[in-house]
Amino acid sequence: MSCNHDNGGLPGCRHCEIITRGRAIVALKQADPSLSHDAAVSLMELREAVPAWRRIEDEAKQFAPPCRFRGGVLHLAPCAAGADCGMVEVKACGLQVPQTGELRYKECTDHPKKKARGVHSCVGCRYAEAPQSSNVWAVGMTAVPSRLTTTIPPTLATLAAAGFPLPRIFVDGPPDAAWDVFGCELTFRGTNIKAHANWLLGAVELLARNPDATHLMMIEDDVHFATGVREYLDSVTWPARSYLNLFIHPDHKKLPAQGFAPAALLGLGALALAFTRADLERLLSAGELLAKLARPGRESWGAHDLSISRAGRQIGVVEHVPAFSLVDHLPGPSTIGNQGARRGVGFTGQAALQSGSREEA
Repeated sequence: MSCNHDNGGLPGCRHCEIITRGRAIVALKQADPSLSHDAAVSLMELREAVPAWRRIEDEAKQFAPPCRFRGGVLHLAPCAAGADCGMVEVKACGLQVPQTGELRYKECTDHPKKKARGVHSCVGCRYAEAPQSSNVWAVGMTAVPSRLTTTIPPTLATLAAAGFPLPRIFVDGPPDAAWDVFGCELTFRGTNIKAHANWLLGAVELLARNPDATHLMMIEDDVHFATGVREYLDSVTWPARSYLNLFIHPDHKKLPAQGFAPAALLGLGALALAFTRADLERLLSAGELLAKLARPGRESWGAHDLSISRAGRQIGVVEHVPAFSLVDHLPGPSTIGNQGARRGVGFTGQAALQSGSREEA
């Protein structure tokens, strides 16, 4: 049946969706005449994004991250919600009580929705530890105060579900006790220094504060991580003298069939960049990163993803991309006015689904 675009139209009609959205933007401008059109569009995008943020955050909190204490399946047990809920896999739990060496739980279940009566749930377990690896990770997040209660909570929730430790948050703004709610280490810039300077100072500080870290990652404050990203990155061979861009911009047309390959296009996004310690130290020695700060206007802080990639090329640390995006932008507008596509190619929300090979077209 075709849509006549009357009375809200038929569900799924793109034309009606555009009309409805346009009317909502006009209503916002009528309610507040001081709003510019762009400001009204951004406000509309924020309102549309909030339900998605909350859903992503809730789903991430229900995910049981990889844990070195969790073993194989011991048996099946009825779901605590009743017979209609089905059966739950009960797994061995090797977590010990430090004082006695006795097993704390013996059994556990990592199902995100089903629980077995009397069995410890891995969801939200405060004793969970990532599987043992020789890689020691440190994470830094560049953030702005306007996202304190919007995209930052779901970013932190999905970061934890991906298996990473809490980040140090580099806040491009004045000190504020409201940030303490996250339990993260904090660095405040005071006055706003913009995206590139905050990233550059953050990368240096992350190295200085984590001398034992073998791998480091700098992220933005609106990231949706796939579950299990850390486990995947710890299991693959990293290319020599490289850094990994976990986000694939839609403009990337040439992608590897599997693993990572040099980016065909430079610096399309700095949503989540991962480094070995040696290669981050090399990158920060490139003159491009400091030279950018002295340029006029937006050139001193905008497009810093491109500056990072160019700096890498200067000293032989090449940006690499995966076969599929391991992260995605959370819905909503850019805080620095970037326009265009913001969704990662092939993002599914689960790194395990993306660790195989890509079918060549």
